[in-house]
Amino acid sequence: MKSTWIQLSFVAAVAVVSGCSKSSENPSAAASQGDEASPQEQRGLSDGQLLQVLSTVDTGEIQQAQIALTKATSPQVRNFASDMIEQHTKAKQMGASLASQNNWALRPSPTSDKLQQKGSSTVSKLQGTDTRDFDVLYMQGQVEQHSEVLKMLDEKLIPSASSAGVKQQLTEARAMVQQHLTHAEQLRDALGTTGAQGATGMQEK
Repeated sequence: MKSTWIQLSFVAAVAVVSGCSKSSENPSAAASQGDEASPQEQRGLSDGQLLQVLSTVDTGEIQQAQIALTKATSPQVRNFASDMIEQHTKAKQMGASLASQNNWALRPSPTSDKLQQKGSSTVSKLQGTDTRDFDVLYMQGQVEQHSEVLKMLDEKLIPSASSAGVKQQLTEARAMVQQHLTHAEQLRDALGTTGAQGATGMQEK
């Protein structure tokens, strides 16, 4: 009887050691579950969330352009800012109309929240920029922002669209962003901003 008890104890100990050994062989197994994308990220953004992302971009561009109208010294930069206000206001209204027609609520997401935080940071930096440095920082920031949004549209937003209306809105937004980027690059180069860092480049990543 004593021998049987010793044998059972030995088997149990081996089982425990074996289990610990397997865990040590793959220490990231449990942790990897926490690194997985959330269900929302796996599904992609909803139509309402996609439209909210576009609205956030539009709002940020309008706010920055309004500052540019008061601080920019270059007529070309002021004209660019006027175009930003006009075109992004129109785009924002079209997005709101599309959402209303389909009874979609504009819903925030980690993507729109991050854009809003970046936009607020950029506005604060532009407000605190000296007038003589403003044109350079504003235009370099415009290049950075439009490049980032263009990449986001191609890699995340357009592929997530589930309705034809939202996909069309995103596609039209992409064309506008590309046009703005090209214009911003031309103005930046004309201002001689080689090596300069835009307002967005000074943000925390």
